[in-house]
Amino acid sequence: MLSQLHPFAIHFPIALLLFSLVAETLWIIRKQEFWRDMAFWLLLFGASGAFLAAITGGWAEDALQMSHELHEKVEQHETVGYIIAWLYAALLVWKILRRKAMSVTENRTFLGAMLVATALLLYTGFLGGKLVYEYGAGVKGVTIDLPMDSTSHEH
Repeated sequence: MLSQLHPFAIHFPIALLLFSLVAETLWIIRKQEFWRDMAFWLLLFGASGAFLAAITGGWAEDALQMSHELHEKVEQHETVGYIIAWLYAALLVWKILRRKAMSVTENRTFLGAMLVATALLLYTGFLGGKLVYEYGAGVKGVTIDLPMDSTSHEH
């Protein structure tokens, strides 16, 4: 049962962290306190959710019966997932400590770090998608042969 929580747990942190980047960008451009506060709260809940996603990913991995090849792919996804969780945790601590005192240069550096973290976030999502759609990880009855639709035949 716990192994089935990973697909549920990953989507909220992804959305929160992506929108945190958007809000951070809008804060830098518009200098409106609303966007700085929004970026902080999105980062706080997104980073917390990233750890939940990493934990539930471990549970999902424990439930898988894997070939050596699939195990390597799962380990790659897991490693990047943990890097992301810790990277966003570090960004959150940075934001907590320096939120009101960041210079323009520091804020841009922070945004650059968020861009790197977001690129890794998207990459691990890509890896997770490959695990499911190419390897059938976590999907019961993965071998499905569907007949071709008669309307798709070329005449």
